[in-house]
Amino acid sequence: MIYLNSNSLNAQLTALVKVFDQFPKHIAKKHIGAAMKRALKFAIPILKENTPKRGSTGKQAAIKRKGSGAIRRTRGGALRKAATAQSKFIGKNKSGFSIGTLGYKYGTESRKAIWQEFGTKKGIEPKLFMQETYDQVKDQVAGNLAKELALAVEKAARDLAPGVDQQYRRK
Repeated sequence: MIYLNSNSLNAQLTALVKVFDQFPKHIAKKHIGAAMKRALKFAIPILKENTPKRGSTGKQAAIKRKGSGAIRRTRGGALRKAATAQSKFIGKNKSGFSIGTLGYKYGTESRKAIWQEFGTKKGIEPKLFMQETYDQVKDQVAGNLAKELALAVEKAARDLAPGVDQQYRRK
């Protein structure tokens, strides 16, 4: 839900990304993606804090009941536990770009997040918690990304150092 496109960043980040053009594409993709994920990692607790709480439920299937037939109360919060930061490379090696996302794991939790954010026709009011999270973290992400990309350049250079097994298979 929050995305970073390396083509639309400021000059400092663009210069750092251009350094990765000197590396083999598979190493550059790996380190840029890891840097984006590390840059967003600080925002996961903020997203969890802004995620709406769900009260505990008493409605459970009979299989989850305790021996006497009493309904066990379970705590809500699966949506908060599903918060994650991911990065992905989209496109071809020559013309692709990396995107870092802050959101929820796929499946029912991501659908719940969409319902909570935008609401539904049948009674869920929009809460706009993702917009609030975005507003809180957007300024810090660029600074963190610059720092993480600088570290990633050093790590990528270590991957190319002599004595490091590149595991290339040439015929």
